[in-house]
Amino acid sequence: MTEIQDLPVPLHDAKLLLEDLACVCGTLSEIMTAWRRAMPWRPELPLNSLTALQDTTLIVARITSGSLARVKHLDRVKVDADRPTKPARLALRVGYPSAARVQPFFECRRMVLEAKGYRADTLSERAFQLVRLQTSEHREPDTLLVRLFDDAADEEIALERGELDVAVFWPGEASVHIREVMHWAGEQPVRNRGVIGARTKSSFTADFAFGRYSAQETNALDRLNNDLFRGDLTTVPHSVPDSLFCPALSFDVDSVPGRRAIERALNRLPKSNGKRVLLTFLDKPVPEQEEADPTRWLFYISCPVISHPDARPLLETIDLSALVNLFDCVTPARKP
Repeated sequence: MTEIQDLPVPLHDAKLLLEDLACVCGTLSEIMTAWRRAMPWRPELPLNSLTALQDTTLIVARITSGSLARVKHLDRVKVDADRPTKPARLALRVGYPSAARVQPFFECRRMVLEAKGYRADTLSERAFQLVRLQTSEHREPDTLLVRLFDDAADEEIALERGELDVAVFWPGEASVHIREVMHWAGEQPVRNRGVIGARTKSSFTADFAFGRYSAQETNALDRLNNDLFRGDLTTVPHSVPDSLFCPALSFDVDSVPGRRAIERALNRLPKSNGKRVLLTFLDKPVPEQEEADPTRWLFYISCPVISHPDARPLLETIDLSALVNLFDCVTPARKP
């Protein structure tokens, strides 16, 4: 057989080639290739660790293991070089509620993916792959593999089996069991949209108009949060005036999916003289802290983020608020 070889490159061109390679990347494998092609009459380099280039003709290297002290014929030494291995891409498997999961205060007409900073690929009706557009300097996941679950129990099972690294739940969905076995630390960021508020049904505007509730009324709202939502809702603080100057209010509930359950939790208060307040869900952006209106808002929607213990170090590197707001829940109450 006839072996075909590249023609020798002139020495001047070889110098320029080596200089360019050193400036661009300086990787050992590429410099070795340039050396063999530019100077085939020279022996293979007896090196395993490149450290510097001098005058673009001499390659200085350091031997990190072994020794060439007993080698008499350096021209017989063969050097193998490989490209540096790239670190494996970090992927995070995420579970998320689908539009089929109805909350007492709201239901989602549809779920709209809002993958800011990621390229989104739809794998199926309930599965998405999100790839980060820019490489992060921190150890953040490059890829999010997102699955939508129609049932919270199925999402818990997938998390416990190790099929998910992290799971996002609506308020009150996650069981006590999954919170305990995963050693949940209480992470529950607030969603960007969704406010549980109140308005008066009569001309009564005194204490309520200033966002004031008696201790009796505040206890009723706290009981609602604990009984129906496992304390997952974020409470908007209100002033508590002297009960002598704040008559007890009775709560009614707007036409929301869990109206009866909410009314049962609230109406343990004694009826007051027709002075009633209507609780409702508003599909609107959550105001900034300094813009919050204490005369209307009662709770913000916050979602527990529960992770597998092995994934917790990786979870600490990402913005949990962005994870909770990965999908926009468009409700029937959304105004155009």
